Amino acid sequence: MSRLTIFIISGVFISIIIVTSALSMGNKVFRENLKENIVLSSKVLKNNISLSEKSMDSISKGYKRKEKDIIIDEEKLLYDFNQMLYRHYLNEKNYLEVKNKLYVKALVYPEYFILANVNDKWSAPYYFTYVTSDDKLIYLNTVDNNAYYFDNADNRVDTTLDAFSLTTEEKQDIILNKLNLYVSLYTKLTESDKGLVINIKNQFKEDNKYLLDMQNFNPLENVTFFTVYVNNKKITLWNYLLKLNTHEVVGYTIS
Repeated sequence: MSRLTIFIISGVFISIIIVTSALSMGNKVFRENLKENIVLSSKVLKNNISLSEKSMDSISKGYKRKEKDIIIDEEKLLYDFNQMLYRHYLNEKNYLEVKNKLYVKALVYPEYFILANVNDKWSAPYYFTYVTSDDKLIYLNTVDNNAYYFDNADNRVDTTLDAFSLTTEEKQDIILNKLNLYVSLYTKLTESDKGLVINIKNQFKEDNKYLLDMQNFNPLENVTFFTVYVNNKKITLWNYLLKLNTHEVVGYTIS
């Protein structure tokens, strides 16, 4: 191999390293700004509690005691979130580049969650449920160990996890797995794509290593609104494919 060939190859690799470093630095700055803007925009959640008698009763008694009764004005929440997000960018192009990659907007209540896609269309409620060995459908919640099911006469029967030998840790895993199942479906952008699985801490686990590894992740509690930003950017540079994937999960919890 001649010196000229070696020089050209070395120059290409050096150029790729320089360009990659510059892109990575720019991407890091973008991600920090993105997280800050979405966190600030997500705080509109607290301004969208429906002023129904039930919700006002919940507020007067404290969130932590009566989370199940807090109702959010879901359509207004999305409208206010988008308006606030636009204010942080003050540029239609930059705003739309972010908005069109928010593949999931999730509103999580204690007993169920709903998801909105990039077109801001809410799904039907997905309830946190567990199927027993005898095919009984049990409804769970994130707040406590109470549960319920419907008997053959379609009457609601209140019960607890103990009746099904289900621990709090197992219940929380069921809830997190259900949420992640649908998040992965909403973020599956191609047939070969597996979608994303987000890290949410199960605060009831007793595994010290797990709790240490998950110390920077939030548990699922109270009423939470969060978004999932997905940008699988690919750049071709001198026949080399560079991947600059950006995945961010950001939100706000009423507490």
